[in-house]
Parts: sequence; C-alpha cells; structure tokens
Amino acid sequence: MLKRFSKKHFVIIGALIVIIGVWAISNRPSLQSEAQAGCQLHNVSGWAWSETIGWISFSCQNPEAPSSVDFGVDVYQQTGDFQGYAWSENIGWISFNSGDTSFCGSPNATLDLITNEVSGWARALAGNTPESGGWDGCISLSDPSGTLYGVTYDLPNKEFEKFAWGDINVGWIDFNCKEDYTEGNNCSNSNHKVALDLSITPPPCPNCNPPGPGGPGGPGGPFSCELVADPTYIPFFGLKETELTWQIPANATCSTTNWNTPTAPSGSEDVLVPFNENDYLTQPTTYTIACDDNQGNTCDADDTVQVLSPPDAIVLLSYSCTSEALNWNVQYAENCTTSNWSANIPDALPGPESGSTAIPNLSPGTYSYSLTCNYVDPSKGQKTATASVTINDDGACSSVSSTTTTPKFEEI
Repeated sequence: MLKRFSKKHFVIIGALIVIIGVWAISNRPSLQSEAQAGCQLHNVSGWAWSETIGWISFSCQNPEAPSSVDFGVDVYQQTGDFQGYAWSENIGWISFNSGDTSFCGSPNATLDLITNEVSGWARALAGNTPESGGWDGCISLSDPSGTLYGVTYDLPNKEFEKFAWGDINVGWIDFNCKEDYTEGNNCSNSNHKVALDLSITPPPCPNCNPPGPGGPGGPGGPFSCELVADPTYIPFFGLKETELTWQIPANATCSTTNWNTPTAPSGSEDVLVPFNENDYLTQPTTYTIACDDNQGNTCDADDTVQVLSPPDAIVLLSYSCTSEALNWNVQYAENCTTSNWSANIPDALPGPESGSTAIPNLSPGTYSYSLTCNYVDPSKGQKTATASVTINDDGACSSVSSTTTTPKFEEI
C-alpha cells in the first residue's frame, strides 16, 4: 500500500485558533474495497486530500469511513448536480446539497457534462455555528475568474482532477494525486483520487441520508432545525409569495405552522403569504417547524414574513391652459369618480394610470373640476384632487390645483 507521510496541521476559524492535530493516515488502503454494511452504492468514491484537514472520504464504501450510516456524494447524469455528503474525521461532514450551500453563493455544485468542469460550492457543516468563530464553512469548487483553480472531470479515466479552495480553515483540497497543489504529481507517495462512474445510478435524492455521527441530526451530533424565509418583507401589490429554505434532522417527526411539513431533510419551497382583507396595517405571518426524534431530542425554528402596508394613494388633477385639457394621474387607488367633467378612470392597482380629457372653448368665468378616488385600504376613506380654472374677459387663462384627503369616520 502507498503511504502519505504524517503532517501536523492547524485550522483557523475566524479569530479562534483551534489546534486539531491532524495527522495524515499512513498505510491508507486503496480505493477498491468492500462496501460497508448498510452502505448504498454511490457513483462518487475515493478520497481527497487537504494539507489542513487531512483526508476527505466521498463514500461510505471507502475503508475507515464511518460505517454506522449510509453516506456519499452522487452526481446526477441528467443535470450534473451534486448531492450528498463527504466525511472528514477532523471537521466532520461536508455537504454538497443546495440547501446547505445556497448562502455560500451560486451556482450549486454542478458538473458541466459538456466542458467537464465543476462549479459551485460545498460546505463544511461545522462552519456557520456558534463555535466556528465566524467561519462559514464554504468551499469553492472553481475560481470565479477561471484562472487560479477549479475541479475538472477526466471522463476517459472516470476521475476528478485539480483543486478546490476552502479559505484558510480548509485550504487547498486536492481531488487527484496527479496534481497535488504543493508537490505536483504525488502518486508515488499517495495514490489518492476522487472517482465518478456515471454508469452507476445514484439513490433518489429524497433518500440521500443526511450526516450521521458528528453531523446535524446524527448520533453524537447536534439535533438542530433551520428555517429561513426570503424575502421577509412582501410588497402589498403583486404576488404575495416567499421562499422557505429548511434543514432538519433525518428520520424525525416534524410539524409546521402556515406551510406543509417537508418530506426531505433539506430543500426550498415557494409558499403563498396569506393576506387579511380586514387588516391593512399589520400583516405578519410566522412560519414554524418543530421536530422530535422520539428519543428526547427536539428542535424548532421559525421566521416571520411581513406584508407591507399599501403606499399612500396618488390622485392628481390639473388643467392645461395651453392644451385646454384636464390632465389626471392616479396610482394606488380605485373606484374613481369625476365631478363637472367626464372620464373613464381605471383602477390603479398599483398603476399608475394617467390620461387627458379635452375641455376647450371655455367662456370667461371660473370653473371647478374634481377627481375623487378610494384608498386601497378602505379604512382611510378617499382622496380628492381639484382643479380650478379662471378665464378672464380678455381670454387669459389661469388654473390652480390641490389635493385633499377625506378620512373615513365611524360612529362609536
């Protein structure tokens, strides 16, 4: 068997320095091994290497990987999307699931099946926790500039190559010994690689198990729930909808408020935000999830979405002495009526709606015109715009415009 010499490493998490004493595994077994008991067949296998955190196992089929839980990483041939978890004995679970990596950036971890280039993100789940000192756990699989680094796929040999980057806490991650970041071709010292066989059909995504030992929801790991709504403030006009993103323990019994209980341990779903026609001032909706594994472990999470109050109605009316016409503009208002003139004013929800009505050949005198519209919120009454026009004996024209609000009073 091939060996990698022992090395001592350090992980820096934000301002917190934790000496984790990582030593490379000597006499590391080859990639071919018998599957661990209960381990499903995943189409990604093998080991990656980081000078900072040591070996990273991509399948429960690898020897010395945790055998108490089915885990692994898969690439779906139809889309090139990654799914699943890799394992590091020093920082725990590394997720390739979009529900875990979405806040790192976009796109999600994906293999371009034409260019054979990998893009997107993975994330160490030990990051973004109270103990991580501000470290988010994000691992970039490709350099945005396309020049410094990036994982690629060697299709003829069915193996990944080159590097990913995990900031100072994880450092460079070598996917193949042929291109060790610090030592070049290092296969004579350690014949490691991450392999991908697209002829293997991966398990369905809903059955991809989340982390076991040392990971959220698994034995020995924190039992936690996450729920995030985006956006949290919904405009009054338009589709009242938000996206809920969740992460919950596997095999737990969960209940929800104001949305359907999810069937997958992580994911996102667009949900409609309810609206109360009788309350235009406060429109909060709180979405919750609570989970229980029937073994004494519980967790819950929530997020609140607020429908914004409608904007103030805009009702404008003016007379142009030049064009001899009334010009009107309406926004955030409805059920408009006119006085001393006639026009078809459509509801402006949200609008704006505008137009012009000709009133030519006025005789000397003073004329008053008005436009009255209802607020969207019926408790606010009405808004009226007026235009006063004066025609002198010599034909000179002048006009004045104003807008007033008429509150709605209710008897007590």
